[in-house]
Amino acid sequence: MGDHPVHIPRRHPFYIYEIIDPTNREVFYVGCGTGRRWRHSATNTRGTKRERLLKIKSLGLMAIPRIVASFPNRRDALVGELKWQASDLGMIRSPDDMD
Repeated sequence: MGDHPVHIPRRHPFYIYEIIDPTNREVFYVGCGTGRRWRHSATNTRGTKRERLLKIKSLGLMAIPRIVASFPNRRDALVGELKWQASDLGMIRSPDDMD
């Protein structure tokens, strides 16, 4: 993976990102962050995405991070993350459950 994810240009410091399985292009994780959070999340094999990331790694591949939206503050990013998860993954995660 390079230093930059596939992404939309960021205009604000907080963003929503997806982690994509390179074997089938399926989004399997949605999160929010700042800085290089996307990079840590796409390679960290802890938490809810652990099994999927380990399987991808065992195939000699890397998950694909994609930044999909940016926000001026953390609260707006968390609200956006919940909405994105509900629409993209059919799930809702509590804002208190950030990795």
